[in-house]
Amino acid sequence: MRYFNVGRAKTNVDSMLGERGIVTGRIDNLHSCGQVTLKGMEWSARSQETEGTIEEGTVVIVKKIDGVKLIVVPDEIETEEPVTNSRETADNMR
Repeated sequence: MRYFNVGRAKTNVDSMLGERGIVTGRIDNLHSCGQVTLKGMEWSARSQETEGTIEEGTVVIVKKIDGVKLIVVPDEIETEEPVTNSRETADNMR
């Protein structure tokens, strides 16, 4: 038996599945809004969960692609911490 596409490199949409992106616009399925930056490009995004929201700055994993929208879930391991000014942090510690 022969196998087709053995060792085939993933291209385009296939290469995005499982990748991590950062939410740049709050994802809210109820209001049909959300943006994710992935590989330097902005994408419309929706949560895989039907309810709830995903806040800006959250690291997400692409589970599937529906048309031109990424379907994502929060990455439980990583979330992007907000960047703070080191001087501001030092002042708060006094």
